[in-house]
Amino acid sequence: MKLYQCRLGEIVCNIQADGTIDKIGHISGLTKNNYEEVIPLVHWVGDKKPQPVHYRNVHLLEDGEKKAEKVKKLKKAIK
Repeated sequence: MKLYQCRLGEIVCNIQADGTIDKIGHISGLTKNNYEEVIPLVHWVGDKKPQPVHYRNVHLLEDGEKKAEKVKKLKKAIK
C-alpha cells in the first residue's frame, strides 16, 4: 500500500506468508514512528485501540484479496 492511499475509513487487511488474510480493519488516523515517518493507525476488528502499522504491511482489502490469491497460486506451482 502507498501512503497516499491511507485515507480515514479505508478498509485494509494484513496478509500472512501463506497467502491467507490474517486481519481486517480500517484506518482511523495517522501517527509517526521512531524514524519520523508518517504511518497509519489501523483499528483491527476485535481490538480496543488502533495500532500503528507501516503502510507497506497493510493492503486495501480489494488489493489484498487479489494478492492473497496470487500467493496461493504461486505456492501451489512451487509444490
